[in-house]
Amino acid sequence: MSATGANPSNVGAVTGISTVAGTANGDVKIRAGTGNNALTINNAIVTTAGTTDVASGSVVLEAGGAITRIAAGTITTNSFGNAAAGDVFIHQVVGNTNAITLTGAINAKGGATGTAGANSNGGVVTVWNEQGTISLDGLIDVSK
Repeated sequence: MSATGANPSNVGAVTGISTVAGTANGDVKIRAGTGNNALTINNAIVTTAGTTDVASGSVVLEAGGAITRIAAGTITTNSFGNAAAGDVFIHQVVGNTNAITLTGAINAKGGATGTAGANSNGGVVTVWNEQGTISLDGLIDVSK
């Protein structure tokens, strides 16, 4: 789905996102705009590689308004075999004072399935609020 040039209010709700990493579209990038536009994640996002020894896709969630992930909105970027897990970047941009509230788990484990190896590193998880609070109430696992 491409919403290039569209206003956030013109983009319909999306239910669940899964990709098969290792292809050109393994990453997930969801941006609700730089205005005071909220982003709520109610369903899982999964970018775990479907092929052994292939790095998993990354996830970017960005909004000018509040960002909320409820418990059902887990993010999983675990790697499969001797490859890195996908990174996760959650960002509330400056301009409006809003909270980032994360209650669902983030799993970015290296070598979670298959045969782990030297390249089976966990992903990097970054949560950055330029103007507001951050509330974390879910497990974040970036183990190897």
